[in-house]
Amino acid sequence: MNKVIHLIPYNDIGGVERAARTMISASTEGLEFKVETIFPKSVVTNRWKIWNPFYFLVTVVRVIYQKPQLLVVSLWRAYAVGVLVKLLYPQVKLVVFLHLPKDMHTLDLFLS
Repeated sequence: MNKVIHLIPYNDIGGVERAARTMISASTEGLEFKVETIFPKSVVTNRWKIWNPFYFLVTVVRVIYQKPQLLVVSLWRAYAVGVLVKLLYPQVKLVVFLHLPKDMHTLDLFLS
């Protein structure tokens, strides 16, 4: 079974989230497609909690535990998790999905 995980920061109403959700139906025999989020819905309402490194580290462990063959990351917070997963689980193929032709801020520039 080939496993693909699309990692997004949180499940909201933006274009990235909608695109990721449309791929869930792409799972077929021999291919499992899954959308994972870094932050649960309850955390997103508190802007300070989205800087908590605990959520990033838990997500790294959760992704590695699932042993995906391909990890797709969208948006800069997911890039950070993707880099850590790749360092700790080098056999995963990492796809960085860039959404804009320019960086929005310093962290976006550094991580992408």
